[in-house]
Amino acid sequence: MATASWNFMSADIAGAVRRITGGSADPRGIDWRGVRVAHIDTGMRAHPVFGDIAGGLSWVKLSQGMNYVETGKSALEPPHSRSGQLPDDAMDWISDLTAEGIDGHGTRTLSVLCGDGAYVRGTQKSRVGMLPGLPVVPYRVTDTVLLAQRTVLTNIGKAIRHAVDNDCKIISMSLGFPIMRSTALGAAVDYAYDAGVIVVAAGGQFIDKVTYPGKFSRTIGVGGHTPQRKIWHLAHYSKTMQRFIDVWAPSTEIVRANPKWKSDGRLFDDEDGEGTSYGTVHVAAAAALWLRHHGENKLQAHYPKGWQRVEAFRHALRAGSVPLVEKKSRQPANGTGRLNIDGTQKKKLPARASLAIRPKAVGQVA
Repeated sequence: MATASWNFMSADIAGAVRRITGGSADPRGIDWRGVRVAHIDTGMRAHPVFGDIAGGLSWVKLSQGMNYVETGKSALEPPHSRSGQLPDDAMDWISDLTAEGIDGHGTRTLSVLCGDGAYVRGTQKSRVGMLPGLPVVPYRVTDTVLLAQRTVLTNIGKAIRHAVDNDCKIISMSLGFPIMRSTALGAAVDYAYDAGVIVVAAGGQFIDKVTYPGKFSRTIGVGGHTPQRKIWHLAHYSKTMQRFIDVWAPSTEIVRANPKWKSDGRLFDDEDGEGTSYGTVHVAAAAALWLRHHGENKLQAHYPKGWQRVEAFRHALRAGSVPLVEKKSRQPANGTGRLNIDGTQKKKLPARASLAIRPKAVGQVA
């Protein structure tokens, strides 16, 4: 079994944090200067790793998010989904083809993005999330990560537009489905891309196809790798599908918050989180550090068109990645590697003339 912090070391986040703090590898206390992440998922629960949400002392901005499932309510998840089930990890969605029952998913993935174990384990050395203290706006759009219902796709489109209009710089979506017939969702992805908002989305698992919205060429598509730096076998897409993946990120044996902590007494599910859902939030963290490092003024000066900022990050993400530990025949066909956050941050900004706009999400049928 891997060490509990293997994903932090593999993603090489410490150097990127030090470059911002001036020496400390602890991201707590970073002044994010307007960098905010929209977390579009099943919502969240007021778990202790998110600080004092009820008292307004949390970096998770619950009041700024939206609930498109129960209109008029906050983005907090209900005690149970419609079926009352709770999955063991983020990959259990495939067994529930009725598109019900996957509550708790948003809490788990959000904790890996920004959860702070110090609030419950009593030590500043206890990290759960990649970036505790990162401002995040939660959205509740569904009860399940399997996007099989048109209403859910519409909800996601609304959430994307709301996030863009309310100054979120990054959107993280650990949701997916292999077939996409939603003009509303495609149009929302195009809206974010044109505005310069980086949309990070999961590639999915179990089948040899990358799932939408991660398959849209205008999003940052995320595949999964193991503690051994190999492509996770459940995310081993066909060679033709690998072109939709921009980077491979930690997706197995991940420590995350336990949404059932009130009933079973366990605050954490230690080292058993699996799914490209988790890889996605690692890449969202990389995007947040990249934006914070370069700063709004510098990026605006370099890239007057919004889409150029997205493509500059994609370039840095790919160029800063490191090889997977795979034999030649199993290496990704498009030359992509595993996430290295420090390497991404250190890459020089590419010239705008070297960047190419990607095809619109609306109408993409690949």
